[in-house]
Amino acid sequence: MTNASALVSASRSRWFAGRALRRAPWTRAQILFLAFAFYMAVPLLDVPFWGISLSAPILMLVALEVATGQARVHWARYEGWLALAVWYWLGCAMSLVANQVWGGRRITPGEAYELVRWAYWMTAFALSMFFCANPEFRGRVCKALSAGVTLLAGLRVVEAVAFGFWGHEKSYFMSPNAYGWEFTTFAPFAVALPATLRGGRRRWALAALGMVLLAWVLSGSRGSWVALSAGLCVFLALCLASPRALPRYLGALAGGLALAGLVFWLARERLSEPVGERVRSFQTLERDTSYNIRKLMIQKGLKMFWENPLFGAGLDRFKSTSVPLERPPILRYAGQEHFNVKSSHNSYIAVLAETGLAGSVPLALLLAALALKGLAAAMRAARRGDLWSVAAYASFVGMSIHLWVLTGLTGTAPWFIYGLLAGIIVSSGRYRRVGLIPAPGRIVAARALGA
Repeated sequence: MTNASALVSASRSRWFAGRALRRAPWTRAQILFLAFAFYMAVPLLDVPFWGISLSAPILMLVALEVATGQARVHWARYEGWLALAVWYWLGCAMSLVANQVWGGRRITPGEAYELVRWAYWMTAFALSMFFCANPEFRGRVCKALSAGVTLLAGLRVVEAVAFGFWGHEKSYFMSPNAYGWEFTTFAPFAVALPATLRGGRRRWALAALGMVLLAWVLSGSRGSWVALSAGLCVFLALCLASPRALPRYLGALAGGLALAGLVFWLARERLSEPVGERVRSFQTLERDTSYNIRKLMIQKGLKMFWENPLFGAGLDRFKSTSVPLERPPILRYAGQEHFNVKSSHNSYIAVLAETGLAGSVPLALLLAALALKGLAAAMRAARRGDLWSVAAYASFVGMSIHLWVLTGLTGTAPWFIYGLLAGIIVSSGRYRRVGLIPAPGRIVAARALGA
């Protein structure tokens, strides 16, 4: 008898394997990770009585699935990225230990707990990278992000219509700056969604994008306005290299802006004053209290760094450390201690001040690797029409800019985006078709994906 398998070409074998993979049921780990990703874009609920984000138990369940072998991970493919994450965490730990050994400043339970939180964020980075290295599953993750940010935008619009919170001063579900942070990070995925759909679903996605852009304006966050604008410009620049991707991106963005502009024009009597006031404030930043406080915190962070360049003041000690500050006239309404207990309002300065070179060097290397390798991966993705990967890089750029004016690294969202981009880089390289493969027995087509 003739062996039928010998008559099947390699290309058809790959096609059949791809069909088998697409039809395979989702694993528990994948379902949990999609819930985790959705929550990243709309982080409104906490665990009752525990006071922790709902993302923490979800991610721990995902980690348990991976640890018990329900999802098989090829660790060697990620060892460089994992090494940078571990190096950074060790730098944070060394900043505390060194200050206790040589500075006589004991480690408090709160600071030890902060180190545990950083271990959790490194876990979020690793798991996001593992899952998002699978190109097909990554598309589902990005759709979950676009759905989440659309829901968040809808809630912000409801605030405006139902409660009259049209400006920057008031909000109901989260603070205006928190809204801005979420839109900076996840709005690029809402831009990519209409470009991936056709027909009636595309029209609904365009309407959702218009609502996201309107809610972004309503947030009144100046940092978000600048950061997301930069991210969308990067999105455009990458699409310029691809005749296939450029019309889809421009069509989606133009449609979303047109809808947002139409709503803005219809509600111009309510929106013109609060939005116009925030726009005009860019011209008077030197007289803006918030802007000057951020400049003062940069001054404080640099002074803390120079007091101990190698290890800094110690993890989570920015607020509890006092240094002499040179306040501008606009900030002389209060004494030194009033400002010394404030947040750094700058993620990078906080790392530099608290961990010194021990933490800043590995973080800088990680961000540089993501920026440079991510750019190359995003350019390749744009040429083949993969706008989800381009959106992820635009998100990374906008988020990185926004982190200069807020303390956001002490949260899960940036480490999720870092892991997402690292997964894209891994999948676009030597192992470009393999990411997280479910354990044997669930999917048998892994080899056909390029392993």
